[in-house]
Amino acid sequence: MASSDGDGDDASLMRIMIITDNHVGHKQDDPVRSLDSVCAFEEAMQRAKLAQVDLVVHGGDLFDIARPDRLTMKQVNEILRQTVMGDQPIRIEVLPTQDENGVVRDEPPNYEDPNYNVGLPVFMIHGNHDEPGGAGNMSVIDLLHTNRLVNYFGQQMDLDRIVIRPILIQKGETKLALYGLGNMRDERLNRAINAGKVRFEIPPGRGDSESESEYFSVMLVHQNRYKGVAGGVPGSSSLQNSQLPSFLDLVVWGHEHESIVDPVEAAQGFSVLQPGSSVQTSLSAGESLPKHIFLLELLKGRGWRTTPIPLTSPRPLLVQDVSMKELIAQRESRPDGSGEKMEELAWNSLSDVVRRMVAHGKELGK
Repeated sequence: MASSDGDGDDASLMRIMIITDNHVGHKQDDPVRSLDSVCAFEEAMQRAKLAQVDLVVHGGDLFDIARPDRLTMKQVNEILRQTVMGDQPIRIEVLPTQDENGVVRDEPPNYEDPNYNVGLPVFMIHGNHDEPGGAGNMSVIDLLHTNRLVNYFGQQMDLDRIVIRPILIQKGETKLALYGLGNMRDERLNRAINAGKVRFEIPPGRGDSESESEYFSVMLVHQNRYKGVAGGVPGSSSLQNSQLPSFLDLVVWGHEHESIVDPVEAAQGFSVLQPGSSVQTSLSAGESLPKHIFLLELLKGRGWRTTPIPLTSPRPLLVQDVSMKELIAQRESRPDGSGEKMEELAWNSLSDVVRRMVAHGKELGK
């Protein structure tokens, strides 16, 4: 996107921080890693506040479990209160939407509540770790929504008739249609799509072709991402690009923890951004890559761009593939290893690798 010049462009430049998969509460009982997820979420929200973005969108799995304990709830509420509440001016407008009968839908966003002073609006879907359930089919995100800390959307109450409606957001001349689909069982979602039970509502003013749309359409999803026949997850247990409508401009893909810094253009015409998690929840190569949040900038007539923002708080995770044959041969060639038995050679060779990785990790953590 070209840089903006002049007050007119500044008044229409919409800046959005994209965050997903914080898994707050992960390893809470670990004496070393208990605060890792908390610190990463706090850093992400503080960066959003310092950047003075217009809004934050969250792709699900804020929490690591569906029923977090009181300590985790306290930590999340404190972080949101410190970053969401304040006197910062709200520069966006959520436009009212109507159903086919002309009835205005959806409650107003939290920043319009006269009882609260919201300075940073957050729009959020749920993931598979904080999905709804139990009495009333409620998610823990509902509690944050009730407390006016976030705007929770993307829930589906009728799984036989899934209607995905956008939140229409405007800043100056720039308009955003924000779609969201909270996590569903992949097999159930696939059956619904194949049976024609999923419908997207298209915002008004699209014109006669997709290129004439008034709105930039972004969708938040939190599902397994189909990676091809060699990707490990079959098509029936994942969501494919071909199952999403072509009028979308950008799909923000939660649930996948590997952070891919560049959006990938799909054959359907939209781009896919995979932000990744902010904390490691498994010892895998994908989790060892740097963690990011993303700044999305939209401007009518100029297009859009994303900027990856590296997080500094996540703990370094190093993953290395080794060949025992090569390690043992190297060890045997050393004067201190020539007389060792095979078991000693293997143990000492791997110990050397681990010591080097620990030293490298300490350097990365400085």
